[in-house]
Amino acid sequence: MNALKQFDIPFVGLKEGVHHFHYDIAQSFFKHFIDQEFEKGNFQADLRFDKQQHHFKLSFEISGMMRVPCDRCNEEFDLEIDGDYEVYVKFTDHSEKLGGVEEENEDLIYISPSDNLINVAQLIFEYIELSVPMKKVHPGNGCNPEVLKLLNEYIIKEEKKPDHDPRWDKLKDLE
Repeated sequence: MNALKQFDIPFVGLKEGVHHFHYDIAQSFFKHFIDQEFEKGNFQADLRFDKQQHHFKLSFEISGMMRVPCDRCNEEFDLEIDGDYEVYVKFTDHSEKLGGVEEENEDLIYISPSDNLINVAQLIFEYIELSVPMKKVHPGNGCNPEVLKLLNEYIIKEEKKPDHDPRWDKLKDLE
């Protein structure tokens, strides 16, 4: 049985208009993808699926918490994640575009007119990845003060090092 089958949306049976889907994303979800950064996280994904005759508009709201190491003090903390994303799905007979994202427009996916369902698991995974900030630090200066003190002492020591080694000064006189 396909573990990501719950993310299949059989759109052939859906009437035109807006449909809502909710997904609870647990740690087991991330084992199906190469990136394991999210091993300690739980998320919710709400999908607004707007079915039209020739295309679909998928609007995702992603939220949750993940346990990450702080980039400043390296202690783990719970990072809140939020993000809103939209993608359009269009039908095409051109095999070079199928299942892919158009290079000029990353918010457009093409599928074959013969397809009868779409799996949104990969999209949800990518949108969770995009929601994670580049810099992950404790909110409100919540870093361990002892670790910060040690880091500051190390930085001060590094700044006090001479820019050059005086043993090499004699070589400058050999010109």
